[in-house]
Amino acid sequence: MLLFRPFSLAWWFWLSWTGVFMACSISVKFVGLFVIVLVGLHTLNDMWDILGDLQTPIAQVVKHFVARALCLILLPAALYITFFYIHLETLYKRFVP
Repeated sequence: MLLFRPFSLAWWFWLSWTGVFMACSISVKFVGLFVIVLVGLHTLNDMWDILGDLQTPIAQVVKHFVARALCLILLPAALYITFFYIHLETLYKRFVP
């Protein structure tokens, strides 16, 4: 599909939002871990296809790997830590009438 060609604005948008929603799913319940496993397996399969295509230059493969590492590992981890930090910062404050 032309709209989702690699490294287009739409491609970055959806890759980043996938990372955001992965962080949200793991933050709600640990059942969200299965969402992360599912996305991880799909990403591994996609990377395997990209790596297996001998017409793809190695620089392009590295770009794909870095983009996925940023959006699907670092972004969800940073958001999860931020959510947890906010939770712990507000946890000790209790409502006193």
